[in-house]
Amino acid sequence: MLSPELRDAVVRLFDEKGLLEAVLHVRRGTGAGLAEADAAVRAVLHEAGRLPVSPRGETSVELLAVGPLGPSVVELLDYDAERYTGVPDGTKVITRLFDVYGNDEESRELAACLGADVWDFNTHALDPWRADLDALSRLAGGDDVLVRRFSKLRAAGFRFFFRVLPP
Repeated sequence: MLSPELRDAVVRLFDEKGLLEAVLHVRRGTGAGLAEADAAVRAVLHEAGRLPVSPRGETSVELLAVGPLGPSVVELLDYDAERYTGVPDGTKVITRLFDVYGNDEESRELAACLGADVWDFNTHALDPWRADLDALSRLAGGDDVLVRRFSKLRAAGFRFFFRVLPP
């Protein structure tokens, strides 16, 4: 059982940095193994409504961006700026922008927003100019942070990829 403070930190880290950072935080804070920390984080996020589950499937997907590191994009990436200290400008970096866990319908909606099809791998290297940013904002619950990050990374020359996560 996670303390209320750790539960709050899990939700905050998930919102700001993603699932991986939340799991790592729980591991550091509790000494739990990876599977145990992952299960604890997912339970907190489900309870907080951050990982909706659909009774109609278990497809999980993510939106990734790959592009050149530079001062204008550091604050848009997954990790704190100090993690990129010493990394030369122009180095290719990967960041996760959005994910859907265990929900076939939302996975299809995300794919459609991006001009992709969930199970047509030919469509997973995205044309960012085809993205429906209004639909993407609606899917993110009106969170314009996602759309701003997407737009700024697109302007910085990042490439975008839709990825189905293995079960």
